[in-house]
Order: sequence, then C-alpha cells, then structure tokens
Amino acid sequence: MKLASFAALVFAVVLAGCDRDNGVKVYHVENTDTNVFAAAPATPPPVSTPAPAMPQSMPAGLPAPDHGNLPHLKYTLPDGWTEKPATAMRVASFDISQNGKTADASIVPLGGDAGGDLANVTRWRGQVGLPPATEDELPALSQKIQIAGQDGKLFDIGGASQRILGAVLQRGDTAWFFKVIGHTDLVEAQKPAFISFLQNLQFSDAAK
Repeated sequence: MKLASFAALVFAVVLAGCDRDNGVKVYHVENTDTNVFAAAPATPPPVSTPAPAMPQSMPAGLPAPDHGNLPHLKYTLPDGWTEKPATAMRVASFDISQNGKTADASIVPLGGDAGGDLANVTRWRGQVGLPPATEDELPALSQKIQIAGQDGKLFDIGGASQRILGAVLQRGDTAWFFKVIGHTDLVEAQKPAFISFLQNLQFSDAAK
C-alpha cells in the first residue's frame, strides 16, 4: 500500500469517529438539597435601642410648646437646690449639689397622658441602664404621693451609678412630670426633700 493511500485511510477512520461522537450531550441534574452549595443567610439579631431621655429643648425644626395657658407654679426650694433658666420643654429647672455630687431636677408639662406610665417608666429605666418595665410591674414600682394637694405617683428608679425620682401628676388634660436624676447616693438622700417640695407645690389657678 502506498504511503499516501495509507494516510488517507487513517484520516478517513479518524474523521468517521469524530462524526460519530460529535453530538455533545449535556445532562441537567436537579439539586434537591439547596444547602449543599449555599446556606441561607443568617438573620442578624435585633438591635436593642435604648429608651430616649426626655429632651431639655425641642428638636430643631419643631415649634416650642405653648406654656402660656398653663398655671404658674409656686414653690420653696429645698436646701442645696439652685434655680436655673427654664427651657422650651421645662417650665422650671434646678441644680442640686451636695458633697461634690450633683443632680438635675426638672418640671415638664406635656399634653394628654404623654404616652402613659409604662412608656415613661421604661424610658427612665433605660436612662439608668435598667431593662424595660412590664404593665404588671408598674403597681410595685410606684407609690402614691400628694402633689400640690392632688393624688400623684412617685417612681423611684435606681441604677448602678444613677438614680431617678420621677413623679407624675395628671391635672386636667396636662401631665406634669417632676424629676430628679443624678448620683445614686445624692438622689436617695434628696428623696425626703423632693417629696416635701411636691407636697408644698402650688398651682396659681383653680383649674383641676
């Protein structure tokens, strides 16, 4: 057999084999276990948001509350209390200082019930690093006191380094908040003076 003929014969055999296997088969395998290749993204844990403190002034862009139709307050300052300027939110504000420790006292009137006791107590607890209160816990957290001759509530909330005395009086359609916040020992020592301050407080009108 001539060399050229032999080469042609080999080429024909190879070509025939290529034609026979030219069809490429693609197999699709359904993945029934989606976790084999990728795990479902984990849901991030919820972010705990601390309860906000009651601001001393109105946020920018919001009108200041109108206190012009509210009664004026008459009071006698306890020893160690110094009056300081009121703010858009506060109708009265005080510094308390004793033995190098300080506290802040305020009187804030808000319309309606200002969110209710639970919301306000939860906010105060957040300010001193305590978890939120529940509705069932509220009775045990409050005590009845007299504020300007009317029934009010006092909440004594103590944290690791700060303490809050928060008193609430609902007077007509206005909730009055009386609050002392500061060093734990100082606020605890000021509790009798604070209660006396509330009891001797007077509103200048006869509205209830």
